[in-house]
Amino acid sequence: MQYASRISLPDRPGAFAAVATALGAAGVVVEALSSHPPTGDQTATALAASVAEAPLDPLPTLVGGLPAVFAADWAMAVEDSPEGLRVMAASGGAPPCPAGLRPPFLPVRSATRTPQASWMPSEWRAALPHRAEVASARLHTPSAAVVVARSVGPRFRVPELRRLDELARIAVAVASRVPLATA
Repeated sequence: MQYASRISLPDRPGAFAAVATALGAAGVVVEALSSHPPTGDQTATALAASVAEAPLDPLPTLVGGLPAVFAADWAMAVEDSPEGLRVMAASGGAPPCPAGLRPPFLPVRSATRTPQASWMPSEWRAALPHRAEVASARLHTPSAAVVVARSVGPRFRVPELRRLDELARIAVAVASRVPLATA
């Protein structure tokens, strides 16, 4: 069985070494290690509340909060159209979507992770300096998805995919009260 853990340590020499020694003694393998700037108290629950309270279109609130919840680089809500991917909302730092882009995660059946691959536009790979991985979850139709990308830290885990799916479902329920806007 695998477990994912995120810890916060004091910024002083030897802090991680002490934790690594204790984990190693228990047979734990550290798969990835990265540092992230503090993101405040943004949790999935707090984001869900903000999405539910959105007075108009909940998608900007959703994608604006997803990077903090998932320690990600950026997020966007997209929909497939005859011309290619249409961006409905994007977080700060989100790269542009080139015309005609057809990502493999559409149509979305369930939340999924997609590792870096040749289909990713160069703008996406450039915006993710190490490795690029995206997680996506269905929005109001199988051709619409919320996409979260990160370049450092562990791969998106199954519990994170479930959380992303839940947040997307909340945004869809809220959006049913108002029409979705385009970015």
